[in-house]
Amino acid sequence: MPYLSCLRRLTIPPAMSNIDVQTALLAYLMRDPPITDLRWGCAITLPDFDIPFPKLSSLRTLRDSDSFFVARFLHDRPPGSVKLRTLDSIAFYFEPTRLLDALQALDAKALRRLHVHCIDSTRTLRALARMFPLLEELSLPGWCSWTRPHPVTRAVHALWRTISFAPARGAPTRVDWRRMSIHKALALFPKLHSIHSVDVGDSVLNVTRGRDKRHRAREPPPAAAKTIATLRKRYPRLRLVNGWKLETPKTDSSHIVPSIV
Repeated sequence: MPYLSCLRRLTIPPAMSNIDVQTALLAYLMRDPPITDLRWGCAITLPDFDIPFPKLSSLRTLRDSDSFFVARFLHDRPPGSVKLRTLDSIAFYFEPTRLLDALQALDAKALRRLHVHCIDSTRTLRALARMFPLLEELSLPGWCSWTRPHPVTRAVHALWRTISFAPARGAPTRVDWRRMSIHKALALFPKLHSIHSVDVGDSVLNVTRGRDKRHRAREPPPAAAKTIATLRKRYPRLRLVNGWKLETPKTDSSHIVPSIV
């Protein structure tokens, strides 16, 4: 591939999982092009941790990458040396400790946006809160807890091992989804301006709006006014909840008619 000095954003779609294609892409990235936004959407097919991996010193946003790609990208990097501002998204399925260890390479002062696609326990979430206390935007999954065995666990486990760094031992179990409460989440991450996929205790505000740019944040309906007022008072930093605006609408002073005495 030719070196493109003007390239800033690069998207690798899921279809590009061919090993020859990925070898060529990684060889290009090894030249450290000035890419600031990388969307690696396919499963990485070169799992050897001993093979040199791109550093991408200009990278600030990493999107849609499977957990193995994230772990491989951060492997053996000095703590706090990677200046990502956005990590979207990561998943903690089978080996959260391994991924948490890799995340120590991120600069805690630089990271502002984190999307967690799946998480295994509150212990992992507490570890993330200790690692990244300055997060401003956090998106959580429906809570993921591993419970009773399921008839298709072997097939699921085999499939997951092909797209992640999960070990061969053990068996996954059925996933039970539920949301974390906004109060517990903000107790862990008090600096947040935006939080997504939490239980607000309000059926209207619990209807989540999309996180991407195609779904703009909306003004909440009147039915949620009481909950909005409570959240504004309790969490003055917070601006968005589940894609709904919490900010008080600005008054256009140009339409205010002065009183005549």
